[in-house]
Amino acid sequence: MPSLQDFFSGAPLLLSGVILLFDVFVNRKRSMNYFLGTKMEEGQEEEARGLKKLFNFLLGILMISLAIFILFTDYYFEMIILSVLVPLVGIIAKLIAAARGLLLISNKKQFFLVVLSIFLSLTIVFLFVYDQTRHTTFKVAAGEVLERKIEKITIRDLSDREDKNIVRKLKVEDDKTIEQVNNNLAAMELKETFIGVGTRKYVMRLYYRNGGDELDYYVLVVGERSIHLSLDDNLGTDSYNLISDNYIFEKLDRLFYERKEEIEVRETIPLPF
Repeated sequence: MPSLQDFFSGAPLLLSGVILLFDVFVNRKRSMNYFLGTKMEEGQEEEARGLKKLFNFLLGILMISLAIFILFTDYYFEMIILSVLVPLVGIIAKLIAAARGLLLISNKKQFFLVVLSIFLSLTIVFLFVYDQTRHTTFKVAAGEVLERKIEKITIRDLSDREDKNIVRKLKVEDDKTIEQVNNNLAAMELKETFIGVGTRKYVMRLYYRNGGDELDYYVLVVGERSIHLSLDDNLGTDSYNLISDNYIFEKLDRLFYERKEEIEVRETIPLPF
């Protein structure tokens, strides 16, 4: 479910997009002027109306897409790209209308709009190229730690519960399950994000030997669409959205279901994560 903040951000965009598409497909005789600002000239009504409908359609699709990202996903980078596309489409519409003689714009304003459209276009290209550089795999993100032999795994369930001081904890020590978990992690494709993970459900500690008698560990915070990786309990390190299927989340769900008898339920102080 979207948060209240996401709802108040996404709902107006969704409504605006629906209104625009309604204007395109239902309101065929006249088109709303305030989205494009086209001035109807005698003998050019049909051309102006067709142009407005085309760009109303594009704006409507973009607004609805942006609203869906805000309301139902944690893909913040894609939201930024769509947020830049929305004004860019409006600017291009005004420039085309002016070039066709359907909208009176001063040369100074046209120059400003051209410069602004070029800047926004270059921004989108930069964001797209940069976005591709953030694609990685869990193998790359975890580095040599993934090559260590895991001795045991502890998993804490952070799903919503009435008493926040009650923790459900599961310990995994058999080699078969540990290998399955490792395989699930290694198969995941990720995209680095600069805004932290979304909904968190499980916290995993994976313990391994690092040349001494004591066990070291790394931490994973796992949600439905994202994970957070840290080499210790400092959860301010690396956050990722999932590109591939979230194999590890599905595996943890199955473990808590299949091993109900092994779950430790105890009262504890609030965790730092």
